[in-house]
Amino acid sequence: MLIHYVIDTLIALAIWAAYTYVLILAFKPHPLDKHSIKRRWFTSIGIGLLTVAFFTVQRFPVSHALAWGGILTWVFAVLVFRVQTATNATLVVVPNLFHRTHAQVHLASPTQAFSKQTYRELPILLSRLSELRFETVTLTSPMFAKEKKLRTLERLKKTLSEDIERIEVKRRHWTTVPMEILSLAVAKHLQRAPSLRKVNVIRWHQITLTLIRHTSEKS
Repeated sequence: MLIHYVIDTLIALAIWAAYTYVLILAFKPHPLDKHSIKRRWFTSIGIGLLTVAFFTVQRFPVSHALAWGGILTWVFAVLVFRVQTATNATLVVVPNLFHRTHAQVHLASPTQAFSKQTYRELPILLSRLSELRFETVTLTSPMFAKEKKLRTLERLKKTLSEDIERIEVKRRHWTTVPMEILSLAVAKHLQRAPSLRKVNVIRWHQITLTLIRHTSEKS
């Protein structure tokens, strides 16, 4: 009896370890290429199915397994999946689930600031997105405002002049970015990120960039 108990315990621990390892891998950024949107769907659905199988093996009710599978599919599809041009890049891309030509660009970490490195990476990233046939890119952040006023965008326009046809700016109501506000609030008040010390995490602006079309044989 003791041997069977030990074997069952070891099997259970191995299953938990394998499941945890897969989740950790899923949180890591994926490479930016023409398969990014498909990879987003496949990864998210795969995590959901794996979760259903995991909870079923653990003898949870089927309803619980399906519920957790659905929740994690949504979490990974909407909140987790992202792509990067390199592992040390300061910017990440989130392809739109339903619009093949649209994508969002974010800082890789909520504790980051818009640095010189960020401004160097952005035009290179936009050029690559254009090569991959993306047409519209949005950047949404409270860092675009200072003391309730929009910061000047002249530097940004000059930096991106060869990669964008037009730039549009609008306010985003705080109710449209609840998870983003939560993430920055944690970084500002709990992690004490210096880059967010003077940032109002409630006042968000969205910059929409229409890209100039570039072509590449590698896309």
